[in-house]
Amino acid sequence: MALSEAYGAGNWSWWLDMPAPLDLDHRLGLAAGTEEMLEGYRSLRESFPEYYPMPAWPEPGGFLPVVSTIDGDQIGWCAEGDDPDRWRVAVNPRHADQGPPLETNFADTLLNWLRGGRPAGEGFFWLRKDQDPLEHMFFEPFGEPREENP
Repeated sequence: MALSEAYGAGNWSWWLDMPAPLDLDHRLGLAAGTEEMLEGYRSLRESFPEYYPMPAWPEPGGFLPVVSTIDGDQIGWCAEGDDPDRWRVAVNPRHADQGPPLETNFADTLLNWLRGGRPAGEGFFWLRKDQDPLEHMFFEPFGEPREENP
């Protein structure tokens, strides 16, 4: 939430779409986007459970997708336990099998990816190995710039 509050809705490096957390109806809003991703995940898991090992939220330990990449990867949380602050990042990569939840929080995971890391394996990346992350790292807000609080 702190990352979303600081930056708002937008796109990281033309790769990762960050939804508007308080926009409940718009396609780019958190609620509508999450519902759409959950629907797709449930359908794929039902047909191919061997490739989608995590249950879908709201089941205990369920995958709760919240952001997506231009490649169709989904990133969210493994909703384990009652404290959302302790939920681990989970990834549903389009070009690789879904692995276990990651050990880092969302902001640290995003920073690692923007620096060129591949914490979710070789099938999940935003840069080629020969590209310098510093030349491609930026945030572009959706719509009008956010107003600062007076």
